[in-house]
Amino acid sequence: MSSYQFRYLRKVESVDDSPTFTVLGESPYVEMERGHTEPLQIRLALTGNKGGMRVMWVTGRVFGPSVKFGTATSGVLERRAEATTVSYDADDMCSARATTRSSVYFRHPGYIHDAAMTGLIPGERYVYQVGSTTGVTSPKLEFKFPVALGNHTESQRPQSFFVFGDLGTGVLEEPTDELEFDDSSPERHFNALDMVSRLAPWDDERTVMQRIQQDLDETSHDSTYSDAPEYAALIHIGDVAYAKGSVYLWDQFGAIVEPVASQLPYMVGVGNHEYDYTVNGTGHDLSGSDAALSNGWHPVGANFGNDSHGECGVPFAHRFHMPEDKGTSANPPFWYSFHVGLTHHVVLSSEHRCTSGAPMRQWLDQELLERVNRSITPWLIVHLHRPLYCSESYEDDHAVAKLLRGCLEDLLIANRVDFIFSGHYHAYERTCPVFREECREEDGRAAASIHIMIGSGGAELDDAAYLPANWTRSRQQEYGHGRLHVFNASHARFEFVRARDRVVSDTVWIESSHDWDITV
Repeated sequence: MSSYQFRYLRKVESVDDSPTFTVLGESPYVEMERGHTEPLQIRLALTGNKGGMRVMWVTGRVFGPSVKFGTATSGVLERRAEATTVSYDADDMCSARATTRSSVYFRHPGYIHDAAMTGLIPGERYVYQVGSTTGVTSPKLEFKFPVALGNHTESQRPQSFFVFGDLGTGVLEEPTDELEFDDSSPERHFNALDMVSRLAPWDDERTVMQRIQQDLDETSHDSTYSDAPEYAALIHIGDVAYAKGSVYLWDQFGAIVEPVASQLPYMVGVGNHEYDYTVNGTGHDLSGSDAALSNGWHPVGANFGNDSHGECGVPFAHRFHMPEDKGTSANPPFWYSFHVGLTHHVVLSSEHRCTSGAPMRQWLDQELLERVNRSITPWLIVHLHRPLYCSESYEDDHAVAKLLRGCLEDLLIANRVDFIFSGHYHAYERTCPVFREECREEDGRAAASIHIMIGSGGAELDDAAYLPANWTRSRQQEYGHGRLHVFNASHARFEFVRARDRVVSDTVWIESSHDWDITV
């Protein structure tokens, strides 16, 4: 087992101005109590296979990783599934900072394990435990397998989902100018990369993830009232960890979401801070050769730059294994679909070409034409990081929204998509049912897609002014998360829960036939 020592350093002047440090103090050598095979960053995800649930976790060493599981009623871990293991290196990514080997950028990310629990029964609760042949295991954890497709009668409780984007490593903000440290000093690296908590002004100091944990605690399996939500999954719509080349921020993110993600499928979409890059795509970009040849998508007039700081989707693709759909051109975690109860979810990448003939568009056309069955899953929901509609006054992003509308809006409306969730802007905004910037309702029922931008998970809030927009219905520059409750084939309710006081500061009932009289 390795030993570690903590040292406190101060920069000193050198003859050639190169960074030189002197040791002011040091700790005794310490060892990690549970060793390098302790399971960390445990997360669930749907597999796309009937009766399947994926669990992923990270360790520092590899010794026969597996998951044991069984029904919660028995409490016996009678079944076992072996895990596959991956990792990645600095050379696997596209450019600096991601390829820079240092304590604050690239260091070994450990080993990422993936095991699939199979043969699970809809509506049943299960216990599970991940670990290795060394005997170091996680605590026993628990989840409820989601209801079956098309289920209307198993429970009177609504089928519910959490949704948000742009989380990062908490509710954080960059250091102010008062924190004046030399750019090369350890103090500067700590303050600039770990950032400073913004939670102090809040009475109970709860992050968005902690608010979601409260929701789960209150709607656990022993709830006695029939209308308590039955949360089936959480959808994080891009800008996940904001690691931007720093591996340890991926680790911090994994620790932050684990309390929720270890008991509820944590489904993700890709954002600009996971993927966007400008050089060296070939041989590195895992989303496909089409994207790699052009170093990602860089449409004229749009602000697609090096927002991943050279990661080009590599850590994201290795850390998040989303449902595969054999026989289609799905490309998880970049674009894919999953289905729960009465809902069909389509997860897209706003960072890849959406024009006719592009790989993602070919898959989307096929998905909507051949794989959506509204008699089984009447609610059709699309998730992508950048919004098609937003009224905050960011000119560059408006150009991208217009581009995405030109690319996708007619197709999504023609297929009667009910909701389009997005993030990117660090705020909340809900539209009316809208098509081509006009609100459309029929006898009080939605007759177009409702767009909900909810990039309010934890990255520093926007403070831009709003532009006039006849299609906006609620807009708030607040931290918070969304809750979508599906009651039956025609009625759903959406809520925005403000993080600072847990108030539901926007709510709307949606009634839809999913068969609008609209011409595209």
